[in-house]
Amino acid sequence: MNISEIKQMCQQKLIKADFENPELQTDLILVHVTGLKRTELYLHREQILPDKDVKNVWQCLERRVRHEPLQYIFGETDFLDCRLLLNPDVLIPRSETEFMVDMIIRSRQKFTKVLDLGTGSGAIAIALAKHFPDAEMDASDISAAALTLARKNAILNNVHINFILSDLFQNINSRYDLIISNPPYVADYLYNDLPDEIRHYEPVKALKAGVTGYEFFRNILAEAKDHLTSRAVIYFEIGYGQADQVRKIATDSGFSSIEVIKDLNGRDRIMIIG
Repeated sequence: MNISEIKQMCQQKLIKADFENPELQTDLILVHVTGLKRTELYLHREQILPDKDVKNVWQCLERRVRHEPLQYIFGETDFLDCRLLLNPDVLIPRSETEFMVDMIIRSRQKFTKVLDLGTGSGAIAIALAKHFPDAEMDASDISAAALTLARKNAILNNVHINFILSDLFQNINSRYDLIISNPPYVADYLYNDLPDEIRHYEPVKALKAGVTGYEFFRNILAEAKDHLTSRAVIYFEIGYGQADQVRKIATDSGFSSIEVIKDLNGRDRIMIIG
């Protein structure tokens, strides 16, 4: 079978399964399997694929039709200028998180010691370590499996990070001038409303935050001052509609400098607390 024929069959199956952007998703699978660029898929549309590549395409497609995220199917993703290995032990990094990290990079601030609290795949810590090579970088997570993957990603991206197994600040003994976190913020009662590919594949502990959805913000801010230098700042990624309540939690925790930044879709997404 040639590329054009395979593309058509894949798209038809994705359309039948009611997927959005079937052409894009088909192209991403073909790019992953063949190593060609998207433009090359068109230029070489008459190229016959080896049987092993055809088999790999069908295997990827079958997994995708079951709503498994492409990032888990491929076992990797990109985050800013980093390549990251992925598996279901960690949350898939989102563009909103890229936006937050890019804000910090573009701020051109100087950081001596940084903590990524709840690092997951290591995406945030690794991207920051690349752009702030003189800063000492710590990254913590409650999941040993997540830290195993994050260590592999740090090696893959040639950065040094001190990884700490810790439930929030439990095993954290230092002070930092930047603490950054994308904590769980989905309230229990909203969890079942998430898309199937999130609920069925991504780690529950990285998403659910308890009854209200604010538990992690409250717990982090209750202890944060014991781990901050005098010129420190905290960056949070927050959920839709959470800005006012997180601001109140921060104020009640003794913080006075609070700024909310909208994402590229115009939604409150980043909270900067000093």
